[in-house]
Formats: sequence, structure tokens, C-alpha cells
Amino acid sequence: MRERSVAIGCALLCALFSGCGGCGSGDVIAKLTQGSGTVDADDAAAGDAWEHADSGHEFHIGDAVRTGATSTASVTLSRGGTIRMRQNSLIRFQRSRRPGGGVQLGLDFGEAVLESGNQAMEFETLFGAARMDSGSTLWIGRAEGENVRFEVQVGSATLEAASGDQTLNAGDSFVVDIGGAIVEEHRDAGITAEAALPVAVDAGTPPEVPDAGPAAPTGAYALVVGGRAARVRTNATAEWQPLAVGETRVDAGAQVAVVSGGTLEVTGTEGSATIRGASQVTIGGANGALVEADRGNVAFNTAGGDVRIQVPGGFIIARGGAGATAGTIEVHGDAGSRVRVQRGEANVRGPNGSATVRAGQSMLVRDANETQAEPTPPAPRDDLAGINAGPTGAKMTIAAGESPTIHDPTAPAVLRVRIGETCSGDAVLELGRNGSFTRPVQALAVGGTASVLVPNGSHRYRVRCATNRTLDAEPRAQGSVRVQRDAGTQQLPRTAPRSTVEADGRRYTVLYQTILPEITFQWPHPAESTAYVLTVTPARGAATTIRSARPNTTVASGRLDEGDYTVAWATADGAHQSRPTTMRIDFDNATPVAFLRSPAAGAAMSGTVHVDGGVQEGATVSVGGQSLPVDSSNRFVGDVPAPTNGECLAIRLSHPQRGVHYYLRCPPGAGP
Repeated sequence: MRERSVAIGCALLCALFSGCGGCGSGDVIAKLTQGSGTVDADDAAAGDAWEHADSGHEFHIGDAVRTGATSTASVTLSRGGTIRMRQNSLIRFQRSRRPGGGVQLGLDFGEAVLESGNQAMEFETLFGAARMDSGSTLWIGRAEGENVRFEVQVGSATLEAASGDQTLNAGDSFVVDIGGAIVEEHRDAGITAEAALPVAVDAGTPPEVPDAGPAAPTGAYALVVGGRAARVRTNATAEWQPLAVGETRVDAGAQVAVVSGGTLEVTGTEGSATIRGASQVTIGGANGALVEADRGNVAFNTAGGDVRIQVPGGFIIARGGAGATAGTIEVHGDAGSRVRVQRGEANVRGPNGSATVRAGQSMLVRDANETQAEPTPPAPRDDLAGINAGPTGAKMTIAAGESPTIHDPTAPAVLRVRIGETCSGDAVLELGRNGSFTRPVQALAVGGTASVLVPNGSHRYRVRCATNRTLDAEPRAQGSVRVQRDAGTQQLPRTAPRSTVEADGRRYTVLYQTILPEITFQWPHPAESTAYVLTVTPARGAATTIRSARPNTTVASGRLDEGDYTVAWATADGAHQSRPTTMRIDFDNATPVAFLRSPAAGAAMSGTVHVDGGVQEGATVSVGGQSLPVDSSNRFVGDVPAPTNGECLAIRLSHPQRGVHYYLRCPPGAGP
């Protein structure tokens, strides 16, 4: 499993559901749909008063829900998605910290699984926006007073971080340090592989049992367990036994419980399948299936013949023979399964019929009598025939070659690119998909401009001119655009962030926004001494040495600049030293460049519009080519003409390090 660290700056998952910006404290934001054992609710209106909660209990902003020992709860969110709480867990429903925000989910302790269901789920963190794809599963865990851990179990999630958007796929995980620092854990830092991984979270996974050694290596199916030990039983009624990492064999009907971070490769006479993530798998299942999987990711390959995979809602027959078939299945439990074929073809059979999926295609098999085929995206055209003009309206226009970030309260946005004299004749605007122009969205330029719908996130675009109605191979202009749903109302930080760095052999990244951080250095397990010495050595320049009576000290904001450092504690006599620890102080690119007091998002505009806000030091501000002066307090105020071309008011900010940003204010009816 790959482990990534993302700077969030808080110990909460802030789930902001699309369209919930106007949620009031009286709105129902969630409902308890199932509870087992002890499930209590805290009504904010009644103060700190916990009472038993029955199925159907409704939650509002300020309420909380908790589970007791050997208890579970399922909570359905009003805006889509489900929270499946494990035992001894507590979740609070809070108002987002961001002005105009919606509902924030705070996990005080315990663990839960967030399932997006049939629709994508959006949530926000203090560092930026995030999105779970439909059918995705995100595990969240936190011990009291400890860091919050996240793991994508099924599907994927896209997160905005200082280093740019990061897509986390099944098996990827990240850690949130309560102090606001990124912590990258290494196995040689005193953290065992077992401790560094979340515990299994699948509801069907049996409890841990004492290690009694691996199962006997007999049977018709070859198994290879990887990552973490699994559990096995000979049939559905037998006792579970440990299954160690390595090779073994089992007979048909055996069941294997794969835990988070583990893998299981199953090989039969016709091919193989590899299961990743928490899942309960039946080997040699019904209807001749190589495996039956209730959730997780399944990769399949055929060898001599057809390979059959059973999933909730149907089964997949990967064709063998002359052309071997390979692909993947994302098994989402009751939400259905998504099949993607990379090579060859597969027959997918669901309750409502069957269909063939070929290389480059995908299909969604649902348990609710629904099977949906999704064709391969059309190949790009190299001639103008068949390329249509894009949307007729747009929220804003940029010049070809410009690479801005667009802050739009109602993103995504239709963007118009002004081609002008870039091409003397016909031209086509192409928007890349997933960073590639293999199958781009194409829009024909009309009147010197071309428009295209730009989804949230970062995307590349290019302009290709046409000669004799055939597109030139090389683009004439290109750039990138980043669209994020942001009202621009978050105040800029005015105080230094505070972070803690422990000399424990790990790597820390401490982010700051507008003011360099204040850092507390600690030696977590110090040797006995009457005094201690802290040495902070930069990659370049002289080291900073601090003597302290205790193995902790705080370095004021501004004393340590951006860059890489090595941190080490020692006793005053030098006889004992801490583990060398690396630290990086870096600027948080997710920090807003500006905030707007006026105009309000969605306000009507006519005549002149009063613009009022603040920017980071060094930024310049303009609207429609009209400059707005920035005073010594980094505030800008001015009156500008209201847009008359059907677009939004675009407030342009340019920063020497942060680049160009547009903050949109769209009156009713402006831009699609």
C-alpha cells in the first residue's frame, strides 16, 4: 500500500455536500438508518445530553452520534452518501468553518467508513476541496488525542494539496497531524508495518484471532497472500483460522477475509484474479466462478479459458482463448460493481440482461435491476468534420496561453478562450482528460473564441490551428487552468501557524500561509540529563543551536526560513542523541490569494459594482483591465462597471509566486 501525506491543517474531515451552502441549524442533515447495540445521540438544542437513538433519528447541525462497545450504526446523509460507524466511535455534525459553508463531519475518536454511493461526494478541508468518485469508500480512523488516518478502500478521491491535486486510489492512505504538519511515516522510524496501517473495516470481516500458523497448503486453488495476513475458513460455517503472508492452497468453497492493506491472488486452471482491500472472498464459488467478492478491487487475467468472477448484482466472464482478457472490477457492495476491460473482452451479466465489454470500455452492474454500458470516449478528430462548437455562453474569457486558477462559487465553469490572431483561419480548442490529450474534449472556434465546460480540478488545454480544414499537428497556444469551487470569503491568516516537530526519525513538512510558522521542537523519549541541546541544521547555511533545561523548546515565527532542515536533540554532555529527523518549511499553495467582502456571491449587478477585499502581500488587482490600488494593509476597494456581456464579474489577481487567479461573482443568469 502506498502512503501519502496531505496537509489538511485540522483534525477533522470537513464534509461539505454540494448544494448545502444554505443549510440552517434546523435542517435535517442526516438520519440514523440502522443501529446495533448501544447507539446514542446528543441533541445540540438540549445541551450535552446523550440519549438512546432509534432508527429514523434525525440529526441537525450541532448534533452528535456515538456507538458503544460491540455496536455499529449506519447514518444516511441528506445530500447523499452513508457513514458506517464502527464500535466506540463519535461523530459530530458541525457547521463548516468557512463562511457560507455547509456541514462539517468531525470524528472525535473511533473509526467509520464513508461511502459515496451512486453519486460523487464533495467535501472540503482547510487546504482546499476534495471529491470522492461515485461508488467510492473512504475509511477514517482516530484514537483519542491521536492523528486522523484516512484510507481509500474502493474507488478514488481527488484532494487539493500544496503540491497540486492528488488522486488517491484504492489502497492509498494519508495522515493528518493535529498540529498542522505533514507527517510522512517510514518503517525505519520505529513504526512497525502493522502499526502504520489502519485496521480492517469491512463489516463482514471476522475479528482477529490468535496466530496459530498458516493454513495447510492443500487444495485445488493456489493462493498468494500479500501485504498483511488474512484469515481463512473451509466453508461458511467453519471457524476462522489465520492465513499468513505467502503461498498456500485451498479447495473450492473456502472463504478468505482480506484486510485493509492486504492482497490475495487466486490462481485456477483458466486464469487468475487478485483482490486488493478489505473483502470477504469465496474461492471456487457458484456458477463456476473463480472467486466471489463482496467488495474491494479485483484484477483479472485469463490464461487457457474463460474466467468467471461473481460480484453483488451479477457476474463477469472474462474471455480466454486466442486473445487473453485482462481488466479490473471495483466491487462496491450493494452499490454495484464497475468493470473495466483493458485487453480482450468480457461478458457482463446482471439481473436485467447481459452485454459485452471490450478493451477501453467499462460497465456498471447494479444490484437494483440496472445494467449500464458506457462506450469508449470518441477518438479525437484531426479534421474539422464532426467537430462542433462548444457551449454558446461562458462565465469568463481568458487569452489563449494564459494559465490561471479560477475561484467560482458555483463551479464547474464554462470557459471561453480568446484565440484572436493566434490562428489566421479555423481553430479548435482541446481540453485534456486526466492530463492527457489522447481523447480530448474538442470545440470549434467561432468568431475568434472557443468555449468548453471545465470540470473542477486542474486541466491542460491547447489551441490547434487548421490548414485546409485539417488540424496542425503542433498546437499554436497551450496552457493549464484550475477550477475550484470557492466563494473567496475565507479570511487571510493574520497570525503565525503553530506546529510541533518531534525528533523521532520521521519526516515533517510544516506549511505556512502568510506568516512563517512558530515551531515547538520536542524529544519524545529523552535520556536523563540536566540540560539539552537542540541543533537545527539547514541544507545551506549555519546551524541554529539552542540550549534548554527541558527536551522541548519553541522557536519564534521568522527565525527559521523556508527550506529543508535536519533536527536533532542531544544531552548537554553529548552522550545521548535523538534520532535525526528531517523537516521542511514550505509555503502552503492552498492558502487563498484573496478574500472578498463585496460583492456577495449571486448578487444582482447593474451600472457599477463596489469591489472590496484583501490580498496577500505582493499581489496586484484588476477588473476588466481597470487596476484597483492595494493599500499598505493589503486591502483593495473600488467601483467597476458591471458585466454586460452575459459573463460573470472576474476579479483578477496576479501574484509573483502564486500566479494569476480569477475570483468570480456571477449575477443571476450569468454564464452556464
